[in-house]
Amino acid sequence: MIITDDHINIIEKELLPHGCDFNDERRAFIKCMETRDVNACAGSGKTTALIAKLVILDRFFMPLPQNKGICVLTHTNVAIDEIKEKLGANAKLLNYPNFFGTIQAFVDKFLAVPMYVKSFQKRPARIDNDWYDDSLDRIGNYLLNDVNTEHWQSAKGWLKNQRDPITLLCKIRFSLRNDDINNLQLLKNFNGENLFQSKSTAYNDFYTIKYNTLFKDRGVLCFDDAYTLANLYIKDYETQLKNLFANRFQFVFIDEMQDSYKHQIDIFDKIFDKQRIIYQCIGDPNQAIFNSVSEVCPWQPNNPLPISDSQRFSTKIANAIQNIRLDNSLPLTGNSIRQVPKEDGTSEEIKPYIIFFEDSQIKEVIIKFKDLIIEHKLHIPEITGQNPEKIKFKAIGWVGQDKDEETSTGQIKHVLKHYFKENIYKKESKTKETCDNLADYLLKQALPKNENGEEQPNASKLYKDAITNAFLKVLRTVGKKQEDEKHYNSTTFWQKVYSDRVFTDKLLSKIISWTKNILQGVDVIEEIKVFICNDLKDFFNYSCSTELNTFISNSQKMQGVNNQKPKNYLEYESDNFKFKIDIATIHSVKGETHTGTLYLETFKDKYETQKGVFKDCLAKKENRSSSFGVQLKETLKMAYVGMSRPTHLLCIAIHKSSLANFERDKQELEEAGWQVIELIGMQSSN
Repeated sequence: MIITDDHINIIEKELLPHGCDFNDERRAFIKCMETRDVNACAGSGKTTALIAKLVILDRFFMPLPQNKGICVLTHTNVAIDEIKEKLGANAKLLNYPNFFGTIQAFVDKFLAVPMYVKSFQKRPARIDNDWYDDSLDRIGNYLLNDVNTEHWQSAKGWLKNQRDPITLLCKIRFSLRNDDINNLQLLKNFNGENLFQSKSTAYNDFYTIKYNTLFKDRGVLCFDDAYTLANLYIKDYETQLKNLFANRFQFVFIDEMQDSYKHQIDIFDKIFDKQRIIYQCIGDPNQAIFNSVSEVCPWQPNNPLPISDSQRFSTKIANAIQNIRLDNSLPLTGNSIRQVPKEDGTSEEIKPYIIFFEDSQIKEVIIKFKDLIIEHKLHIPEITGQNPEKIKFKAIGWVGQDKDEETSTGQIKHVLKHYFKENIYKKESKTKETCDNLADYLLKQALPKNENGEEQPNASKLYKDAITNAFLKVLRTVGKKQEDEKHYNSTTFWQKVYSDRVFTDKLLSKIISWTKNILQGVDVIEEIKVFICNDLKDFFNYSCSTELNTFISNSQKMQGVNNQKPKNYLEYESDNFKFKIDIATIHSVKGETHTGTLYLETFKDKYETQKGVFKDCLAKKENRSSSFGVQLKETLKMAYVGMSRPTHLLCIAIHKSSLANFERDKQELEEAGWQVIELIGMQSSN
């Protein structure tokens, strides 16, 4: 089986913009037919190269010899859907014996569920963090509210002495290192310490809760439980599994491999025979910020093929940021077409900027960034050559909010919110009084995105709280009170609910179902109305009133609930073109492409330029990664991800006092290719 340039020439016309082609590095990967990794820089278009390889295999080589298949793994369903969309609905690769899915789905299907069935002669009911947390939330509240809890007294006593007992309960995990599924070790959290030093009565209570009640009897598992099961299954059947996968798959491709955790990589190493399978992982260790940002990436590429030129950023940006990579052993080349016209009719790339400021000037930084956008006319599509919908400007930082405003020595801890006026980058108020009807409670009180515009990891809890508040409003509206004639509050409402396990199960199942549907854009108002007028009415024994009908009938459709978020952006207009500057965290923009990016220095233990030789890396004077400490390593990875987003304009905002010798450091940065701007008494008007 040989992929030729002729194959690539045909497919690149379909996948790439007019006039673009795959260069030698990308062609080497597409043609590669051996176990080998791909080390691809930020903005390299590595996923497009992978898609090209898959399209060629599908169109010219299917079925594969011995009717083997191809396994494609990524970390998100969004990435899988992108690949499937490019392949087309009629692609042979989307059928058996091929597998396209997330790493979690693969582990569940082929390892965790078979081990569970082997052990308990039934399938697990759910492998889902939301279901798992809600189940433990219910059990924890039973214990804390003394509802039907004659057993588990030691666990109850321990929980009542904790500051955040439900969160601690939900974090308890099984160890990955177990020899017997009937004797799993409990940990405080995944890969953490033992729950207790010795197997006390409290430990036995928690073991009964997690193992007997949830894991074994109810079959409710969290995602981490799947890896415990997977390791046990591999321990029993490693040889058979290697043979099974080698017989089924001829290729295994894993995209964004740098985001894989060590326990996931260990599983791949055990089940995929790299002598019999063409096993290729694609990623960039310098962008590993989701597994453990403070550590070296657990994935170290094997004899990697390089993709060292970025299709995203200019050569001047590439030159400026190449030395902040934790591993800069490969060259980094930019895209020479990222130029803007000058007044004399020529064109050139924009040199990246460093903006220095004092405390009193912090809110002027965003104004200067706006001025630079307008000065270079980057908001005008004809200047950048980008489609209007592709023009994007973002101001980003590592830390969005911090509950502590100052250090112990009185130093202000600047985070994202400090760079903007008070009404920008703040959480919106969730006051109950602003909710006039049922839909308001879901639209206003349970925004599924946080103040950074990121998806909330605890969306289920947010909606549970919002629905609880809506139901409390229902009870107040119909005049239903407790036996002591007091109105129900959240605590007493759930105490009442938990007194009936059948109703508890029904309500929690409904909340989980409603939450999942809402986050997928499905309107659930009618379902909740029916629940209020039937199940909730019967349980609390109230009669429907005119006021209640008004409350639930005036509810608008929940259109666009997924787009509801605080106004974390600034709007401007120049040359009859409007543009926005969005405000976000570095984590939330990974994988994005911006026309211009403003990287804002924020306080996390220290400011970036106060950590080790970070400034020297910017000035291209230092990169001895083997001697870097933990703080500097995590700073370099975050900085590289943030600074590698823009196509044309990169700006960094640095507090002037962060530099030990400002004049000397300024000169070194200018010599390294940065344009330096000092803010002096501008008028803030953002």
